[in-house]
Amino acid sequence: MVALTRFMTIICLAFVFSGCSLFRHDLSVDYQEYLANNGSDVEFPQTNYTAQYVLTSNTANHYLEFRDIKVGIANLWIVRFGELLETTLRSNHFENAFQRLSKFEGGRDSGTMIIQYNVVDYKFVDGEAWVTLQVSVLKSGSVVFDKTYFQSGTDYSVDLFFNGPFVMKSVWRKSTRDAVETILAKSLNDMIAQGVR
Repeated sequence: MVALTRFMTIICLAFVFSGCSLFRHDLSVDYQEYLANNGSDVEFPQTNYTAQYVLTSNTANHYLEFRDIKVGIANLWIVRFGELLETTLRSNHFENAFQRLSKFEGGRDSGTMIIQYNVVDYKFVDGEAWVTLQVSVLKSGSVVFDKTYFQSGTDYSVDLFFNGPFVMKSVWRKSTRDAVETILAKSLNDMIAQGVR
């Protein structure tokens, strides 16, 4: 019996320290549905902007894996920040801040305002999202606005204790949404204040 216990302990430790995961959770899945079904605490200013948005390549291709010991080390959490940011940019809640907003597909510059989003850093630490996002506005080939924002989302670390992976997705969504939408609102307010057209 002792030999079996030792063997199982060795197997478990090897599993934990090898980086293998029993449970993989892609947090970007169903994010559009989450935005549609849950109201936001962030109000976007109403603008008269007709604009296109573009994600930098490192933003579009962003990929982060993390674990949180409070919800079980066997759970691997995957974040594709570019996907969740684009889902937010395409949401009715954000699009309603514009006269018209569409994705920039490349091609000739027509003089339309192009808003570029570049993720500088994204972390999820102890139930709290930390987002650093650079927002630039280009018009007729010139940069007319460029500012980098840092925002932490609401801290839900207390919710993680004793609740495990069942609440992790909810906590991640709430905190990340808070941070991302707060940055987007701040950037629009700053553009208006600086007279960006």
